[in-house]
Amino acid sequence: MHSRMTTSKTFISILHHIPIRLLGSRNGININNHSAVYTAKNERFFVQTATLSHLDRMVDFLVNVFIEKEPLARAMHLRHDEAVDLLRYTARRCIPFGLSCIVNEMHSDEIVAVRLFGVAQRDDPPEQLPIGLSKNAQRIADFLNATKRDFWNQVERDVRRVITREITSVSDKHMRKGIATFLVSHLLDSDNIARLNVQG
Repeated sequence: MHSRMTTSKTFISILHHIPIRLLGSRNGININNHSAVYTAKNERFFVQTATLSHLDRMVDFLVNVFIEKEPLARAMHLRHDEAVDLLRYTARRCIPFGLSCIVNEMHSDEIVAVRLFGVAQRDDPPEQLPIGLSKNAQRIADFLNATKRDFWNQVERDVRRVITREITSVSDKHMRKGIATFLVSHLLDSDNIARLNVQG
């Protein structure tokens, strides 16, 4: 799996490989094809496969939670308003692959976590980024695209298509409950691996 930008405690990890683990039932987790109920510390969380109907809420969460603490965004002094178009572009690109997730509190529907996973191919054309990105947002996008190009230079030539772990962000008050760990492998079952025809 190719990782471009990811955070559990809003940290960044570039080109970090994690083995795909097949998903099954585990203590505290009830799973079907499109949703799961995750239980931790006597709290229940509803994990859904994200759709474009979730887009606005996911972007709003990421602007206010992820960008606030993500090291690369902080180093670049990226403002919230500068991040919106880049995050919306990333979410729109990832969601159709069926691997992105939104996590809500069961009792309030408050979003507590968002995960964006996508798929990349070796022969993908250069990404068409949104017009009018700020200088800071453009520099971040260029940096992430450079890591993607370097990834393909490093792996074997027969690796043609991989899952990309773009963003995983959990709100501060729900840290240390295992949500980010659960999201590492959620939906990475044999059916999805076969459906997406990925090598890692």
